Amino acid sequence: MPRFYIHLENGEGFLADEVGRECVDQEAARKEAVCAGADIIADELKHGCSTVHVTLFIEDQDHVRVMQLPMSATIKP
Repeated sequence: MPRFYIHLENGEGFLADEVGRECVDQEAARKEAVCAGADIIADELKHGCSTVHVTLFIEDQDHVRVMQLPMSATIKP
């Protein structure tokens, strides 16, 4: 099964995925990234942030970027 790496940029820095995860294909890797991004955003919002922006970068097993997923959430009073 192919390995994909999901890296994170959150405005404070870049966090590289050194291990990666096995996914059937790019669509499965995208779904994994969306779930991870949603969890990160939810955690930040729970801890008092009112606006959160993250970008997830997916690389294939050859470390070629195949997708970029910007995600954000804002809580308005």
